[in-house]
Amino acid sequence: MTVSFHCWRVFSALLHVYPAAFSSSPCCSQVGDPLSYHRESWMMEKDEKLQTVPVLHMQGNALVRQKQFREAASKYKEAVLLLKTVQSREMPGDVDYINLGRMIVPLELNYCQCMLELEEYYEVIEHTTELLEKHKDCVKGYYKRAKAHAAVWNEKEARRDFSTVAQLDISLAALVRRELKELSERMKEKYWEEKERLSFTAKNITK
Repeated sequence: MTVSFHCWRVFSALLHVYPAAFSSSPCCSQVGDPLSYHRESWMMEKDEKLQTVPVLHMQGNALVRQKQFREAASKYKEAVLLLKTVQSREMPGDVDYINLGRMIVPLELNYCQCMLELEEYYEVIEHTTELLEKHKDCVKGYYKRAKAHAAVWNEKEARRDFSTVAQLDISLAALVRRELKELSERMKEKYWEEKERLSFTAKNITK
């Protein structure tokens, strides 16, 4: 059984439907009824899993618009797990396997954006690294990982990823320059703060 063409078409359309946190396009404003019956993934057939993914995607987008990032992340993660379950039953390299992998990418990126908003930076680094191992030209993956590295003071790694963003998409060169400038300023501030703290500690010890 191949990936349902209808499910693929619906999901592909959703790739262009992001909330304000991810782009300027509108998205569904309704979140699913919390009292509605929810089938466990192990009870679902393949087509049902594929049909559930766009619903979770839209629910996640709606939650992002409401700034409920943790709840949105849960929706995106659930959708990713459904797709990975379906993908695990396909032959690596086959068309269906590749298409399912492509469907996972925007959901992973949305999940990582939510984690950035929640300041879960190491979670972002872990997920983007896994994503980039399979999709080495994913500009948004490098950018989100760079932001996470910068947030936890991994200057070398952040600079490397920001530079990769500019190499892959020259139109983002100006953005990268601004990010690198901000990173340099933050690193300088951190240097002087640590130097002042060490100086204060040394003075107290010698008293």
